Amino acid sequence: MSFRKVGVDLGLCGPHHISVADEAGHLIRPSLHVETSASEFDRLYAHALEGAPAGTRLKIIFEPTALIWLPFAIYSRAKDHLIYRVKTQQLHDLREFYRRYRKNDRLDSKAGAKMPDETLDELYLPPRDYMALDRTTQQHEKLTEHLQREKARLESLIEGLMPGVTKAFGEPFCQAARVIYEHLANPFAIQQLGCDGLKQFINQHCREQIKANKLAAIWRCAQNACELYQYGHDVVDFEQFGREIKRYYQHLVAIENLLADVEPEIQLYYQRVHPSRNIETIYGIGEKLGPVFVAIVKEPNRFRSHTQIKSFIGMIPKLDDSSGSSKKGLAITKAGPPRARANATAGDCGARSPCSRSSW
Repeated sequence: MSFRKVGVDLGLCGPHHISVADEAGHLIRPSLHVETSASEFDRLYAHALEGAPAGTRLKIIFEPTALIWLPFAIYSRAKDHLIYRVKTQQLHDLREFYRRYRKNDRLDSKAGAKMPDETLDELYLPPRDYMALDRTTQQHEKLTEHLQREKARLESLIEGLMPGVTKAFGEPFCQAARVIYEHLANPFAIQQLGCDGLKQFINQHCREQIKANKLAAIWRCAQNACELYQYGHDVVDFEQFGREIKRYYQHLVAIENLLADVEPEIQLYYQRVHPSRNIETIYGIGEKLGPVFVAIVKEPNRFRSHTQIKSFIGMIPKLDDSSGSSKKGLAITKAGPPRARANATAGDCGARSPCSRSSW
């Protein structure tokens, strides 16, 4: 069976740029631009196969970009074409080589069509529940990152307004702190309430009564801030400052609510694809990391061994072989998917593992 290679430079909002090469990587058809639609994809296949022997199949090669690759891959798979993804760094290196010798802003598709077969990975499209678990865990990670940024922003603002108050809270986001962020992020407003009024206000908005030592510490910080800022009313609008902090706090609460929505969904898909939860028997992987690593690895039986799984996520030692000798105890490569590298720091994926691929 003969093949033709189709290099695709995916356009996020514009057209996709197509180059067609033979099996040796020689360009054999004019370049083509297509939009994201079934009729346009059919036009691409007809263009790429024009003049080809009967039974010729297409090897469609692209670098996954955002989510625009998904409809392209699913439709092409349905038309019995082979789908390959190219490693970003390898495509970049080949593109830079061509850029030295020709002026062309659209080299991604040509470079993709010329990529040697041994550098290509056939695109893996997981079953629906695995993809759903992957996307929900990714969303959870992004929302968590946003939440941490908002918390850092709020701590910075409130410390600038009332120095030392985060230490007075004990926990920067305890119930008393949240009342201040939402209603009293203004030391002069706290001063007007007085210490007893502050205690009453916080207790009205908290599920538990504020302790006397915490109340006294917050009151001292507010008094200190009033002394520091008493000459600053011509520079700072403290009511505006309070409203700004309140808006950031409300944004933080909205992110927390979104996380609360996502977490049950993660557990739903995790239960569907991995009901035994055997992955959690691996030392260093618990109920939080379990869904993440299942989402990254997906169907374990697509790997031949647990060593191949560790290689996929990058949890293998670096190699340094020379003149028949091999150095031991080298650092882990962590050359796998970025999500695997990020989450591997939270667990010990190289440790003993009672669970096997088939027990997933």
